[in-house]
Order: sequence, then C-alpha cells, then structure tokens
Amino acid sequence: MYLATFHGWGLNSGYWSPLLDQLTNDIQVVSFDAGYFRSPHTPAELPKGSASVTVITHSFGLFQVSERWIERADRLIIISGFTSFLPVEKHARRMTQRVLRKMELNLYKSPKDVLNKFYSRMREPGDPTEISLTVQDEPDSERLASDLKRMANEVIDTRLLCKVPEIILVSGGLDRVVPKSQLQSIEESIVDVVQHIHIPDAGHNIPQTHTSKCLPLVLNQ
Repeated sequence: MYLATFHGWGLNSGYWSPLLDQLTNDIQVVSFDAGYFRSPHTPAELPKGSASVTVITHSFGLFQVSERWIERADRLIIISGFTSFLPVEKHARRMTQRVLRKMELNLYKSPKDVLNKFYSRMREPGDPTEISLTVQDEPDSERLASDLKRMANEVIDTRLLCKVPEIILVSGGLDRVVPKSQLQSIEESIVDVVQHIHIPDAGHNIPQTHTSKCLPLVLNQ
C-alpha cells in the first residue's frame, strides 16, 4: 500500500508526523511539501503495478494534488477540505476576500505573526496544543502569499475527484477555518462516491488532535 500526503496552507510535510509515526513499515509513504519553510518537494513518480494507493489531504492540500495522482488513487481522504474557499453568499464572500488580502499583505511584514494567528484558528477553542511542524528555515512569504491568491481564486472541478472509487470526507464541528457551507458544498457535489465522517468536538487540526480517528481510515479498517 502507498500513502501520499498533501498538507495544507502554512504547514509542511512534518505536519503528518503524529499520524505517520503510527504506521507499519509495509506502508510506503510519499509526502508532498509546498516549500513554505524549505525547498518544495513534489512526489515525482507514481507507484507502479497494482499496489493500492491512498491519497490523504488536509485543508488546502487538496489543491496541491495533481490530476495524475487523482487518477491513480484508489482512495481519497479529504480532511477539513474544500473545493472553493470563498462562500457563495456575497457578504461572506467579500469578508473572506478581505481577510485573505490582509493576510497576504501582512505576510511581507511579519510572516510568523500571520502564521501564529492562523495556527490559533486551527485549534479548537480553549485547546492549548501547539501545531506540530518540522520547521528548518524562515517562512517563505512569496510562496505563502502565492497560495493565498490561489485560495481566493481557484475552484476544483469535482468531476475530476469523482474518478476516485472511494472518497472519505472528514470534518470537525468546531472548525474555525473552513465555513460549514464549503464543507456541505463539497459533499453535495460528490455525493455518489463519498462517505462523510463528522467529528463534533474537532476543529481544523484533525490529523493532529484526532489522530486515532484518522489512523483507521488510512488503514481502511
């Protein structure tokens, strides 16, 4: 079995460590890294043969998955994900656009402050847990800002996602990053192939706060 991981905005491949540390050696892991803190890494070669491939994404990580990985995947696990970050309702849409633009501008002034505020929103209210990352260098403001622009403008074609035989959506009832309307939108658009697992007491940081819920999904148990 192959597992391909794609982390979200402001994070890196080390974000998956709490989950990956619990996997057995017979699972081969390939990890995408957007390069927000180091040189980017994109899995170059697709697994050969008939080995099962599971792709797991968190948040904006779904936007980083190339079409060839989608077409090769047997299972797609989307955690705290969305196909469009901007709400449909006009007022909420304008508010979200303003927030993203402000974050983008502030990234060039104080990138660590922007990231720390974002990490705070990722956590459930009252949860003091630090976001676990492997940070080697200063944040790359250009890469972070570029993907904020993508978040504000890009929409994933769900017809592509429907090529995957099995899709699992995982959402948190206390998510303060992704609006509920966006979670509902992705579920409705791929309803024929989707299983939705909702965790009422989870925020946006599900892979780290609820690793025990994610592990059986990866192992297909």
